[in-house]
Amino acid sequence: MSKFRYCKLFILLFIFVSLFIFSSKKTFAFQEEFDGTMLNNSIWQSYENGGKINLSSGNIELSSDTGRFPYIYAKQNPFPENGDFSLQLKIQYTLVTSRGAGIAIGNLLPPNNINDDYWAQNDQSVFLFAIWQESVNHFNISYRSCQTNDICEPQRKFIFKLENNNTDYNLVNIDYKNNKYYVSFNGELVFTSNETLRRPSTLWIGNPVNHNSPYNWSSFKIDYILIGPSLIPSPTPTPTPTPLQPLVLL
Repeated sequence: MSKFRYCKLFILLFIFVSLFIFSSKKTFAFQEEFDGTMLNNSIWQSYENGGKINLSSGNIELSSDTGRFPYIYAKQNPFPENGDFSLQLKIQYTLVTSRGAGIAIGNLLPPNNINDDYWAQNDQSVFLFAIWQESVNHFNISYRSCQTNDICEPQRKFIFKLENNNTDYNLVNIDYKNNKYYVSFNGELVFTSNETLRRPSTLWIGNPVNHNSPYNWSSFKIDYILIGPSLIPSPTPTPTPTPLQPLVLL
């Protein structure tokens, strides 16, 4: 074989390997790994609200012992507007009390410094999913079942709930495929929705409610949040929709 043919073969091999590497690399609509010591203000709006927002070692930690808790939200819609998508996040609660906080996705951002009456009028728009923990309901994931953004069941309900307080790092996936949501907890499928056209457009962290009296809140760390193409395989066979449990709001 001539040197020219060797060179041509090497070039073709290099192109093939390069295409394989780049095609297999995930691209994300939203990727936050909380590196550095400050939030990116072009991405996040944040309110400490008398509590603490601490970034260190690639984590963000929210805590408070006042009447209010830190509240953070993405300034722009972090979700793809079309097609299937996944949300994956890693979260650890470091303290669990009767005052809850967590992460929510939906279609309306609640204002900062609200009271509990706000939820009665706006729960449907604010919450599609909530990942939450407090000492009464423990670690839980709730969901508002909807056909569209406007046609929904009257109440948000638990789709997953632990029986005890949990302070481990946990991996949560919310996967939207073929107009259904699949929710996994630490790699295990725990919920499959009915078909729905409702897609989230907001993401917020913490709790915007003002309880007015000082008290320790449930505190937590987030390692990362990824939103993009599907991050977990579709279940095989596809499970039937999961029955929902009534939600008790605290």
